[in-house]
Amino acid sequence: MKTNKITIVVLLLVVLTFSVVLAGCGGSDEPETRRTDPPPAASTDDPEPPSSDTPEDEPADAPEDTSIGTIERVTDVVQQNEDTVQQTNPLFQDDEVRITDGGEGLLDFGGELILHMFNDTQTGGVRTDSAPGTPLDIQLVLEGGGFTGQLIEPGSRAEFQTPNEASIIVHGTDFCIVYDEENDITSVGNWDGEIDIELDGVVIEQVQPGTIIEIYHGGECSDPILLDFSMREFEQRARDEESPVLALWALMDEYPPEIEILDIEPHEIWIGKYCPDNPGTTQLTVEVFDDIAVKEVYATWWIGDQHEEVLMEQVDDFTFTATIGPVTETGELSIIVVAEDYAGNFTETKTINILVRSCLG
Repeated sequence: MKTNKITIVVLLLVVLTFSVVLAGCGGSDEPETRRTDPPPAASTDDPEPPSSDTPEDEPADAPEDTSIGTIERVTDVVQQNEDTVQQTNPLFQDDEVRITDGGEGLLDFGGELILHMFNDTQTGGVRTDSAPGTPLDIQLVLEGGGFTGQLIEPGSRAEFQTPNEASIIVHGTDFCIVYDEENDITSVGNWDGEIDIELDGVVIEQVQPGTIIEIYHGGECSDPILLDFSMREFEQRARDEESPVLALWALMDEYPPEIEILDIEPHEIWIGKYCPDNPGTTQLTVEVFDDIAVKEVYATWWIGDQHEEVLMEQVDDFTFTATIGPVTETGELSIIVVAEDYAGNFTETKTINILVRSCLG
């Protein structure tokens, strides 16, 4: 009996011990509470923009191209503001252009206006007032020489000024403008298009297609002259003559010059040892007239074995003079005067004869 009691006590201790072990291993049915830090509160401030000091992250914009066109050297020498153009340069507001030494240059305003300039041409500043995407509006001062032009874009406008006060307003399409500094004459040719001549903002003349009008000092205009050569013919002649002024003269001049003998003094020439103060010469003076301009006048003379050609000196617009001689032989001295214009037209006088006498007695 006692033994049974001990057995029961032992069993109770075993059960109690096992319950304690289970309680230590299994834990509570309630989830474990862990301490965690709260998340940081969202900022209400605007985010800082990236720093401008990091060009590698935000490259700066390239500077705006302010050119109004290009200037191209076709042949030497082309200058832009006195700097020689080697190939093609951008053209900027108020740039000046000079073509020298037989040169040839091309001004291109975005394909809307193209100006072909030739040797010995000088411009003042060139400007454009047109905004991108609008019709072209160009202003240019021509101080000498000349060019051909093509104004292609509808609605565009080009204004050219020369020192003799009038303005040439071109609305299109193929044209030439030449300024002769020596005679202060502007010539405006219109192959195809619309051109106005303005004085003090008032249209005083319209240049019809197929004609040329000359503008004199003060804005006075000539009657229309037939334009019977092409733009390409004019450009080639400007290259050949190395001058748009001479090219225009040559192409417009249909008729040869006219010569009038003004004086020959003395009418007889005396030579020999008894008149040592006589130089054996005579002075010949003529007047020469031409529709456009005289290129040169010369006199050819001969007597016996003597023969000479002498270029006559221009005294004024129409008068030329030359010394004939000295002669060393007696007999009849013969003289012919020849005048040529820039178109290659020439005329000559009949033979002028004067006596050369000996003063031996």
